[in-house]
Amino acid sequence: MATLPPRPHPDNASTGACRLDGGSSHRATLPAMPKPTEFHEAMARALTGLVPAFQTYDETGSTNDDARALAREGAAHLTTVVADVQTAGRGRRGRSWIARPGDALLASWVIRPTMPVEQWSVLPLIVGVACVEAVRARTGVDAALKWPNDVMVGERKLGGILVEAEPPAFAVAGVGINSAATVFPEDLRTPPTSLAIEGASRLDRADLLAAILRSCADLLGDPEASLARYRGVCATLGRRIRVERAQGNPIEGVARDVDASGALLVDGERVSTGDVVHLSDAG
Repeated sequence: MATLPPRPHPDNASTGACRLDGGSSHRATLPAMPKPTEFHEAMARALTGLVPAFQTYDETGSTNDDARALAREGAAHLTTVVADVQTAGRGRRGRSWIARPGDALLASWVIRPTMPVEQWSVLPLIVGVACVEAVRARTGVDAALKWPNDVMVGERKLGGILVEAEPPAFAVAGVGINSAATVFPEDLRTPPTSLAIEGASRLDRADLLAAILRSCADLLGDPEASLARYRGVCATLGRRIRVERAQGNPIEGVARDVDASGALLVDGERVSTGDVVHLSDAG
């Protein structure tokens, strides 16, 4: 496994950043905390040997930004960045992501797809499936997806996903999943929840991240099969919905399917972007 050259992080002095090359006999270490925390140690145990390289931070601006910088430097597929806190995290359509220390799994990783660029539009759906499958398997929480990739429990939002691409070289997948959080801001668009609130059998962020990465790697190998698995975990399909768009009137109808590109088919109309509101079960 290739060893990435150390890249100084502007906040290392205050945030305590550790960097390891997973499974390599050689390790490059960024300036680390005087006493490694349980967070860093747990992530190191879970990720060593699973991914080619990883970084862990007590605090960073955005794990997606960090992973993108590493990808531009040549970081390998599945190189991963994890933080306990993000100060500039964001979700789809530029929305912010806020979590207190210990409250959420906040991670991003590099994806170097082998599929044609024309198929990259399914990447957000693939990452969504990986998250739901991992949450179900590792915590017992009955998560599902709201199109395209909001991680939900019922109508409550457990997590969000942001995939940013720079084709044809790479994409970066970022996830934020509420783990131990019990208190949330009052002005959120969608009612939130967390693994703790939903009675998860375990609250192990490192274990959950490892399961997500394994599932993601598997799903990326067969995009067509991944869409079939997506249909099995997407709670939007078969329901009457409203799609709110940045431009144009909302679309209402029954979500019938997703096509090969990941677009949502609503009573014959193809929807590639927008916010979905679940109205009822299909009648």
